[in-house]
Amino acid sequence: ETINSILSTGEVPGLFAKDEMMAMTSDLRLDFLRERPGKEETPDNLKQFFTDCVRDNLHIILCMSPMNPKFPIRARKFPGLVSSPTIDWFLAWPEEALVSVCHGFIKDFPIDCSEEVKTSLTTHM
Repeated sequence: ETINSILSTGEVPGLFAKDEMMAMTSDLRLDFLRERPGKEETPDNLKQFFTDCVRDNLHIILCMSPMNPKFPIRARKFPGLVSSPTIDWFLAWPEEALVSVCHGFIKDFPIDCSEEVKTSLTTHM
């Protein structure tokens, strides 16, 4: 639920007590004035600036298998898991594709060996 909230809104409700949030946002006052000139320095604007800074600098890596039977259940229960992040699907590559990519990188690379050794290196990698 917490990760879903972070992915969807960028914040976790109730994570900080009001006095903690006031202390953190007061430390950001000078940055707020520099980066958002013309904006009024209110507690709500400072809190939004804090949230924006965290959202811009926070990176989360989640590793989940779509083959897991719980994956569709979690996706329905926590829509932020599939609608907010950038998803990289990693599936097994066919051997021919792997050899082709390796050949593309190594074909022009200067290696002091015969073409036969270079070909076997491409197949091995």
